[in-house]
Order: sequence, then C-alpha cells, then structure tokens
Amino acid sequence: MIRTIRPTDVLRLIFDGRNLGPDCSHTWDKLGVYQNTVFGPTQNVGSIILQGQKEPCTVIVNGIHLGGLASVRLRSGPTTWEVHFLNLPDDSIEDSVSLLEFVCKLAGDRGAHKIFLRVPVEDSVISMAKQSGFEVLFKEILYKKLGNDRAQNETKYIFEEASVTSDSMLYRIYSECISPSVKSDYGLTFDEWKDSLEPAYGDVEEAVYVSEGKIHGWIRVITGKTGSNRMEILIHPTEELFVWEEAINWGLEKGIRSNPCLILVPEYQTSLKLALEKSGFIPNETYQLMAASLAVRIENSELIPAKA
Repeated sequence: MIRTIRPTDVLRLIFDGRNLGPDCSHTWDKLGVYQNTVFGPTQNVGSIILQGQKEPCTVIVNGIHLGGLASVRLRSGPTTWEVHFLNLPDDSIEDSVSLLEFVCKLAGDRGAHKIFLRVPVEDSVISMAKQSGFEVLFKEILYKKLGNDRAQNETKYIFEEASVTSDSMLYRIYSECISPSVKSDYGLTFDEWKDSLEPAYGDVEEAVYVSEGKIHGWIRVITGKTGSNRMEILIHPTEELFVWEEAINWGLEKGIRSNPCLILVPEYQTSLKLALEKSGFIPNETYQLMAASLAVRIENSELIPAKA
C-alpha cells in the first residue's frame, strides 16, 4: 500500500529504515557525505515526521514493514521543489513508479511547478524516474580538493567581497552565462530561476568580478554544517581562463582550511572544469539531474498546470 507518512509510522522507520539501503537522492547539502541508509540516524526519523506538511513524504507499507520511501521539499521558492529522501523497492517497478508519482502529486497540490531529482549517473532509479514523469536534463560532476591539499596559486585579487548581492544582479549573470536550452530546463524567467536556486545551508561569503563597469563573475562559498567548503561559480563566457582560476583561488582562501572543498559542475561548463583541474581539484562522482514538470509554458512565458 502506498500512502502519506503518519506519526504512527515512526516505529517502522526506526526498525526498517536501516534495511532500506542507500538514499538515492543526492541534494546539494548531502553531496560528499556517505549515505548508507535513508533513515539510519534517529534524528532523520524525527525530522521527517515533524516536517509534516512542509516536507510531504510517501511510503510503501507492507503489513508492519516499510518497503520504500520518498519525500520532497522546497528549494528556494514556492514553485520549485526537490526530492529530498528516496528509496525505491528492488522487487517492484510498478510500486516505485507509483511512489514517485504520488509524492509529485503532493508537491503539486502545494503549488509545485517543477520537481528536481539528482541521482548517480548509473543508478537504476533513472529508468523508474523517467516512467513517473521525470526528464533527463544534464550531468553534473562533483569536483573535490582535500583540506590538507590547499596550496594556492598566486592570486591577483580581482574578485571583490560583496556583502549583499541582489537577485536581479545574479539573474543577469545567469542569463548571460547559461545557454537558452539549459535555462529552459532549469529556469527561464526571473521567478523560475529564483525558486530553483539550491539552498545554502551554512555560512555564506560572496564575491564579484567587475569588468568594464559590469559584473562578469560571481562566486559563493558555503561553510559550516556539512563539514566541507562548497563553492558555486558563474563567469561570463567571454572571460579568459584566468578569471575562473581567480574565482577558485578566492574560494579556497575563504573556506575552512581543514575541510575539503567541493564544487558541482554542470557538464557544459568546460572552462570551469579546466580551471578546477589546473587548481588541483579531482573529479569524483557524476550525477544525473532530472526534473518533473507539473506545469506547461504558454506563449507569454507564463506557466499553467500541466493538466489544466
């Protein structure tokens, strides 16, 4: 039976959670963290129960046992959500597809237009996600540099710290840096892009690069809760490779030196990959980003429910 989670399921989560296997959903805050089980730690059990309406969750219940679980949460705005926890049964493709469809419906009932899912590139979940309405967007490579390997190149300090970066400013950089096909998948309008941003979950420092009076580069470094330094970089495509390298140097300088540095790179950002490898970063896992669209676009770029 597939249904929403209930407070009375807490015992199922505690006793069967460890038997569910690895969490298949790799949100930004979980990347680089070993995910042995969906609900191994007791705090995860309490968290999903207490989130209630804020983080809808569906489960497969077989008698007194738990057979699968899927939960979704908001990203940065009301129209864009992401699959937070995910474990699908190995013995039933039909149940797996139904579980994902059900949790997407719950998000849609709460205003979701799009739901993202990130999984390892070779994961069998991809096939089942496609059957439930998710589409393949692009691959992402997780680059890593260990905390004890933080030697930096000489920097020219062309990036300036920004105490506040406006959303409109970042959207302009995003619009100029990203191809139309990717923007159509990720976020075309300002509101779509803003809602699709992945939450920081930690302490944030930002810097910008100004060229000819215009901002041509942005970097954000997130430290704290995850035990690693996480970087996000956007550079105008007309800039030379050294600008990417300078952004990386700034990020390495601002991060906690004893912690590893992580950056998730979309496959189309060739210059960033080159700059990272030149700076000593090593490519690790590769992920597939997917999305389920619960709304369709009409000519004036507005979105309406897909089944309207």
